[in-house]
Amino acid sequence: MDAHRTKIQFIRYAVDTGERPILCTGADNRLYWCKNFDEATNGETIVNELVSYEVGRAIDAPVPSWAIMDPDKYVDMIVRSKDGIPLTTVSRRPLFGSQHIHGTVSSYALRYIKRNSNPDRIPRLVALWHLCNARDIQMLYQPECKYSIYSIDHGYWFSSQEGNRNIIASPEDLDGIPYDIPHLRGNIGKDNWDNAIKSVRDLSKQSLGHIPACIPDEWDQDGVAQEMVDYILSRVEYTVNKLEEAKAKGF
Repeated sequence: MDAHRTKIQFIRYAVDTGERPILCTGADNRLYWCKNFDEATNGETIVNELVSYEVGRAIDAPVPSWAIMDPDKYVDMIVRSKDGIPLTTVSRRPLFGSQHIHGTVSSYALRYIKRNSNPDRIPRLVALWHLCNARDIQMLYQPECKYSIYSIDHGYWFSSQEGNRNIIASPEDLDGIPYDIPHLRGNIGKDNWDNAIKSVRDLSKQSLGHIPACIPDEWDQDGVAQEMVDYILSRVEYTVNKLEEAKAKGF
């Protein structure tokens, strides 16, 4: 198996949030929060997750590691909550797994601005939000690592929260602008913004060209990932302008 693919070794439980993720141990002995392939939407949310995670990696934004999770013997298994309540069923197609980060607290707010490497991480997150037209922005903080920030749950990005994915709307259109971006309370150095700007300017068809090959054949997404990559690259100048604005305001 390649570095981004493993199989579910053990299922622990599911949680009753939007997509009812399942905590699983992979054959690589790592813990993952796994999301099913939703046949009703042709797997739209997990494709959003995979593509945006890889864009995050390309600009050094803090996103978890991920893997494609083969359901193996757990296909169609009913998964329960910690309290024993049936919540979901394991999909027949491979799941998307976001690696579990130990000891984190979740938040919708930007916090701990000056902690650890967050002054460098946060501008790159802001860049990722604009590049991928983020919705339902959620973050994790890891107290044992001086509250380092991570971005999670990108299923509703690319303007997907209110319906089907929109990779046509430009930043001049209301649907092409991220909303509910967390307010940044505190100052981040200009060098940090400049680092994020450079990482965005360095994006190219070459640096993102591997993404379509990350999509498993079983998801039947012919051409979709490449369209998403083209859309992201079309937003580079817009994103740079947003980062320049933030730097000028002294955020």
